[in-house]
Amino acid sequence: MAPVGFLAVRAVEKGEYVPTLIVDGEVHEGDFEVEKLADEVVVSLRDQCDHAGLVKRRESSTDNSSSILQLIEIEEQRDGRRFDLQQVQVLQMIQDLAQPARRYLLTFTMISEFKKRQQLQDEFADFMDSVSFLSN
Repeated sequence: MAPVGFLAVRAVEKGEYVPTLIVDGEVHEGDFEVEKLADEVVVSLRDQCDHAGLVKRRESSTDNSSSILQLIEIEEQRDGRRFDLQQVQVLQMIQDLAQPARRYLLTFTMISEFKKRQQLQDEFADFMDSVSFLSN
């Protein structure tokens, strides 16, 4: 199954950083470690940006799912301007109970300017509270 994705952006004043919300998902067969993917995200950002650092990571799990919440600070140059950014990301792995070797990985990522972090973190938390997983 091919990965799926969704991107939402917010209108801002010209020259401001455009906050984004990215939701994507993929299916994995067999063993899969969500921690490894979370580490790969941080490494990838370090390779792509002027600076990226993991500020906080929180893990939780149940018998059939595991999730990671991570907060990453990013410094990036665009069109000669420096942006201090923050990425909040939730990686959620859910096991298919009908096919236990199959796992679904959903990734929710919000990127915003650091100075707007509190407002957008609150909105992201409200969004994540609205997410539910249905089984068939």
